[in-house]
Amino acid sequence: MDSELLGTFVLPGEKLGEMNSNPIKIGNGLVIRNGSIVSSKCGILQFKKPDKYWINNNQKRYNPIVGQHVIGFITQKAGTNYLVDLGTNVPAVLSFFGFPGATKKNRPQLKINDTVYARIVVSNGTEEPQIVCMDKNERASGFGQLEGGYCFKCSLNLSRKFLQPRNKILSYLGKKLKFEIAVGVNGRIWINSGSVQDTILITNAIQKTEGLTEKPARKVINMLFDNMM
Repeated sequence: MDSELLGTFVLPGEKLGEMNSNPIKIGNGLVIRNGSIVSSKCGILQFKKPDKYWINNNQKRYNPIVGQHVIGFITQKAGTNYLVDLGTNVPAVLSFFGFPGATKKNRPQLKINDTVYARIVVSNGTEEPQIVCMDKNERASGFGQLEGGYCFKCSLNLSRKFLQPRNKILSYLGKKLKFEIAVGVNGRIWINSGSVQDTILITNAIQKTEGLTEKPARKVINMLFDNMM
């Protein structure tokens, strides 16, 4: 089994590894096909020592993993840090200097309830998660404060689905309306478009396509747009 896939979102039909001389137990959502371990449903690939693997497609609470992209809400200032709600048991810590080129005199002035798009850099289970609003090369790359727009909660499965490269449902929506989107793996999606009506329409389209493949999702989207026009 590919250890790099543990804790990640997988889709039905994905090849996750090969059966080899090391015996393993497979559980919910995994099958053996021609000597390969394949996912039979979407969800999070889980592992329990010593040798059990399964797909969790009903995860309720987000557990932060280093490198993941998240959407959070500023809840408090504490010293030279912001405390940020990610939907986890404890708030994450965002340093005042966790932004590209930030200094004491030149840094974002965030307020309580402001929304940020960030990256997990520390998560070890013994201390608060730590996040930054920049990529590994200390560039903005879309991270930072999300101004305006509308942020809504969704299932962890749905957010991970829309984080998949070349998501066809998002591409289809983009052909109908122009909008900005930020997807947090922690079950939050931020939308910003030209009008409140368009934002509501896009939000409804995303929510109503949960669990649908491309073809039925397009039908739902077309129906929503026809009803609004």
